[in-house]
Amino acid sequence: MGKEIVKKEERYVITEEDVKKYFGDYYTPALFEIIKQENLPLMGITILGGKPYINVTGLDRKIQNLCNEKGYEFSIRVEALKDPDPANGDYLVGRKAILTLFDKQGFTQALKKLKEITPETLNALKEAFTLTYTGEGWATPDTCSAIAYEYVGQKGHKQRGKVLVENVIMMAERRATNRAKREATGTGLTSIDELPMDDKPPEEKYPRIKEILNSPILTEKEREILKKGMKVGKPEQAMLDWIVNIHPELLQDEKEPEVIVVDEPVDEVIDERTPTERQAEFFETLLQTHTLTETEKEALKQAFRLEPSEVINNTQEMIKKRHDVEKILGKGKLAPDLLKRLEDIEKEKLKELANRLKVIKDSKIRDTIENFLKEV
Repeated sequence: MGKEIVKKEERYVITEEDVKKYFGDYYTPALFEIIKQENLPLMGITILGGKPYINVTGLDRKIQNLCNEKGYEFSIRVEALKDPDPANGDYLVGRKAILTLFDKQGFTQALKKLKEITPETLNALKEAFTLTYTGEGWATPDTCSAIAYEYVGQKGHKQRGKVLVENVIMMAERRATNRAKREATGTGLTSIDELPMDDKPPEEKYPRIKEILNSPILTEKEREILKKGMKVGKPEQAMLDWIVNIHPELLQDEKEPEVIVVDEPVDEVIDERTPTERQAEFFETLLQTHTLTETEKEALKQAFRLEPSEVINNTQEMIKKRHDVEKILGKGKLAPDLLKRLEDIEKEKLKELANRLKVIKDSKIRDTIENFLKEV
């Protein structure tokens, strides 16, 4: 009886070029190292104020990776520590998340060794193979003001209305579950949802840019670009670096940047794309590959609307597997329908096919592969 071969799934490895394309001006070598060390998808990181934070997508992927690696069953529940009391003006919300990882395989093996099973021993055994992590989350309207209020009035002059209590509760729950997930996965990065969410106008978040906007030296186009940079959350220092290239007299105390670009079009200096737009553009770049069939591309486009982060990761993995097939066969680019059928073939079998392809003409490649697929 032959030895059973267990195939190990190969996941797509994010390259430094992927990180550069996705994050654009926010890319740094340190960011690439963080993504590698934390084993995160590109969409698992959110940049805020020039600093990286892990988001829900990143934490969920780390939990998924841990469960796949260890064979754990994952569950999480939330308990109330404190409910709000709007009638008395008390909007403080507290929640506690309890996350469990159950080693079902280890539990089953240990259970088989027991000579006598009682409810007590069963519960004790299950507890021994269950890891538990907790996290607390607290929120008030002031710590998540961007989503905690209903806003009324004209654009640019909106005023706070009533408190949206359900949003404050949601934020407390999110902070609790994220902290439990961070503890379970040993994640060092701070979760984006643990940061205060304020509703201050952009000018209050960019004090130095606000001063520069009043300078008569700026052209109207330059002034408009700075305003757009604030609107999309561009780091203030990045905008200051741009300004010192164009108008060094405005920032006499600033150090000159290592690379000075004075002739680049001003409307290209500040990336005005939102994270969603950047994600969509990155996905469109992936779809330019020759390794996917048109049917697959259409299906991925439909799925992208619902789960963009997951679809991008799955697409990258599909492309990586099919490129690996092409490398083994050594015949350059192959038709996507053939790659789709070859991607799950064992590596040793593919090497056998590669040997066959070495001695045949290019016009016979498809026929040879078709015959091979019938055999396997």
